Amino acid sequence: MKDFFEFMIKAPGLSATSAYVSILIAMVAGIVFRVWTDRPSAILLLYCVLAFSLALVEIYVVWFARMQTTVIHNLWGLMSLLLMSIYFYYLLRRHQRLVLTISVILIISTVGFTLIWSSWNDYASVARVIENAGLILLTLLGFYQLFVVEESQDPLGSPELWILSGMLIYLTGSLFSFLLSDWILSEDQNAIMGMWYV
Repeated sequence: MKDFFEFMIKAPGLSATSAYVSILIAMVAGIVFRVWTDRPSAILLLYCVLAFSLALVEIYVVWFARMQTTVIHNLWGLMSLLLMSIYFYYLLRRHQRLVLTISVILIISTVGFTLIWSSWNDYASVARVIENAGLILLTLLGFYQLFVVEESQDPLGSPELWILSGMLIYLTGSLFSFLLSDWILSEDQNAIMGMWYV
């Protein structure tokens, strides 16, 4: 396992490229299959477009400007939290007040921890942990609505099931990398980026 992470650290171009290509595939599929017909789908498509655009900015900053990308990652964390909050607000129609309350708490705590605990120039791992924990809660609420409230006849045919499943897998995996990021950064500055791309 250690060799795998060393490879990902030494070959960030490969891991970064695969991460960016996956975003591009989702974006193109969303456009080709016209999934933006409802608000939640349109928000996810916007998320993919912004993620890909930010990836291009990050490539420019790293390769051409030779600067750190910490501010970009912190801003992306806040932007993705805002977009995911809007997504869940429209997806969870019966729980919009709860989603709004959780989202406001998450946004305030994320900005607060980013400004108080660290700064925009430091990697805000505590803020990322709070974001992920809150988004995991909203994802579980989405499963609750899908299976209990709506009692879908064919949950496997529901796109929301697969979107929520993908989000839950990503959020739980990245939660642990964010929890360990302070330790990883104390060992090697490039390690967290290699793990993030994985």
